[in-house]
Amino acid sequence: EMQRSPDAHALLDGLNPEARDVLLVMVNTGARPSEITDAPAEDWRTAAAIPHLVIAANGRELKAAHTAREIPLLGVSLQAAERIAKAKGCGRYRDKAATWSATVNKYLRENGLAETPRQSAYSLRHYVEDRLLMTGLDDRIRADILGHEYKRPRYGEGSALEGRRIALERIAL
Repeated sequence: EMQRSPDAHALLDGLNPEARDVLLVMVNTGARPSEITDAPAEDWRTAAAIPHLVIAANGRELKAAHTAREIPLLGVSLQAAERIAKAKGCGRYRDKAATWSATVNKYLRENGLAETPRQSAYSLRHYVEDRLLMTGLDDRIRADILGHEYKRPRYGEGSALEGRRIALERIAL
């Protein structure tokens, strides 16, 4: 779990704005860094009735077909997404998620923001899943949010965007 303080956002002020915004989008979505850095401008639906990020192939290869999804944006993640959308997507880190990870992980280590040596920015995915699990959220909805494979037959639309928004409201910062 990432260390939190009353002014956690200020702890990230030393990061360049784009790296910080990608990290802040991860906080409430559990999205993979590349899903954020490589998302084109049209996938940032911040003005929708339920603001969300579309994770789609868009000419690139997704990790697996089940990773395609829509993730609601709330709290600090919505604020960061609005900045990314206004910039028409990530520029500095587009197709450079590994560079983003190296930059953020170095910053976290140098500023004492990682609780263990093995913790990384990618650990936010585990943090989001753990927080959703602690709320008693069903496996299917967690899989729909995080883009994990779901081993049982899928019927209907799953949790859909509204259901995912309600689930993420339980944990959003």
